[in-house]
Amino acid sequence: MKKFLGLAAVAVALGIAADASAIDAIRKVGNARVSGTIKSVSATEVNIDVQGTLTKVPVNEIESIQFEGEPSEMNLARSALKSGGDQSAITTLGRIQANTLTRKEVKQDYEFYAALAQARMALRNAGNMQQAGTAVFNFVTNQKDSYHYFEAVETMGNLLVALDKTDDALTYYAQLEASPFDDLKMRAGVARGKALMKQGKFPEAQAAFEAVLKLPFNPMTQKGTMAESQRFAAVLGRTQCQAENKEYDAAIKELEENVIANLNPEESALQAQAYVTLGNCYNAKPDGKKAALLAFLHVDVLYGGVPGAHAEALWNLANLWTDLGKNERGQECVNRLNRLYPGSPWITKKRPT
Repeated sequence: MKKFLGLAAVAVALGIAADASAIDAIRKVGNARVSGTIKSVSATEVNIDVQGTLTKVPVNEIESIQFEGEPSEMNLARSALKSGGDQSAITTLGRIQANTLTRKEVKQDYEFYAALAQARMALRNAGNMQQAGTAVFNFVTNQKDSYHYFEAVETMGNLLVALDKTDDALTYYAQLEASPFDDLKMRAGVARGKALMKQGKFPEAQAAFEAVLKLPFNPMTQKGTMAESQRFAAVLGRTQCQAENKEYDAAIKELEENVIANLNPEESALQAQAYVTLGNCYNAKPDGKKAALLAFLHVDVLYGGVPGAHAEALWNLANLWTDLGKNERGQECVNRLNRLYPGSPWITKKRPT
């Protein structure tokens, strides 16, 4: 009996109820865990009873929720999605009989994960864009009280941008921007800026990125958070807009002296993004082709482990080598792009005229 009471005390100290069959578990960003009984879920917060105390958890602090009684495949699908295994997630979810799911929140998770996996595959040319769009649209339309709602709204916008329906995408990003959370407003602003860039509306895009940089941010308490990554994306977007607006020198100086010079050399993903943007800025400059080539080569040589940036660098290198009369080197980059990233949208992107 004493041993049992000791274990119970440990469980209480860890915030885990003694009756494991009645536990819902919220995994927060940063890997903290809140366990108890979820009382209500909305698009903005989840209310959970932790041993008699009702705790409100804002959705922007939630990484995932494991619901009591859900099929084991649900958690496997979450793990697959977290590691980029979209097809694995779809296969795993396919082993669940949807008509056996009785709890509303579990049904919502099931629908969201299936739609998200389809969307991510479609966005890298490995899935059906129309089917993914339908799945995400149905979720956004019918599950407005899910804690996944804002992520689904952003995903819908991204799919519409890929379908060249940018004006429609902007209406979804506006919904995301209307959320009560500054970090989600930042995501919306960055997405809006990128969509406007795709339309060639660089002054408007630059204004969107600058609006993101005006939102509250504390570098002491928010380092390593989504807010910091969105600010970084906004800085890169702003510099690229400056280059497209023929403010070449200002953009390049910002990147070389204020961004790249202050990045941790071990932050390979950020370094790769910064050098790709630097290459794009030099590429926009009439006499910047050779400097652009060096920037993209920097990514190719040092950051081949960052797939998105590396694919973009290879595409640009292929075009730049060809422009410089090095057709064989250009074709070699095309071959590597096709071999390394067969689902990348850069494969089908047209060469600039």
